[in-house]
Amino acid sequence: MGSVISDVECNNCGYEGATEDYYYKSNEVYVFCHRCGYSYSRTIKYDIKKGKRIYKKVKELIAKKKYAEAVKIANLSVFSPKEKKWVKKGFADKDALKELREFLKRIKDYKFEYYYLADKDGHWVFDKQEIKPEGMTQYSVKGGVGSLLGNYDNVDSFIDWVKKNKDGLKSAEYTKKIDGRWYKINAFNGKKEPFDDMDIQATIK
Repeated sequence: MGSVISDVECNNCGYEGATEDYYYKSNEVYVFCHRCGYSYSRTIKYDIKKGKRIYKKVKELIAKKKYAEAVKIANLSVFSPKEKKWVKKGFADKDALKELREFLKRIKDYKFEYYYLADKDGHWVFDKQEIKPEGMTQYSVKGGVGSLLGNYDNVDSFIDWVKKNKDGLKSAEYTKKIDGRWYKINAFNGKKEPFDDMDIQATIK
């Protein structure tokens, strides 16, 4: 499912370098601020009951070799392009039947999350979550690729974790608002510098 990634202004601290990941086909969105750790998500809720009901029915129909009926009630949006071709043929060959069984296995393994929850008018129901923490954490491990981002409500716990794992870390830092201004602070030595408009990939040496 395609998405558009762009910079937006943070609703919590006003930083203009927050990242928004917008999925235009599902209208889902994820926002994370690299300065204050603010995060927001709007995701579609899943209809677990419907998924279980459909899974059971499709399995029964396959056992009875009623493949056409099974296809009609299955959620075709999760099929790959190759599988969709087989769907049009009515799953007439062994490979297609194997794929249909694989489809059943997938929706079972993923706890039926392929089935979205909709209201009485057929519109998707969204779950919205917003976190306004005290700051952002960022660290990278030795030999690893990239940095891992997070946020915190108690920075002391992050600092303690860094101290215990410092031998395996390449860098570790966190942000904090001090006297009305945001700072990026090295978790190893406490060195800080203003976080007004800086490169989020920069690491304090």
